[in-house]
Amino acid sequence: MTKKEEKDTFIYKGSEKRSGGERREEDRRKGERRKEKRRKKKRR
Repeated sequence: MTKKEEKDTFIYKGSEKRSGGERREEDRRKGERRKEKRRKKKRR
């Protein structure tokens, strides 16, 4: 492996970890939205 290839794989691994964290945040937001929808229905 050349140094450039090592860098590319390292960046790829880092981006993978980052995307996983972003997905978790998105899931949390979706859960919050669902809770808000339920609350709105209860108010009616």
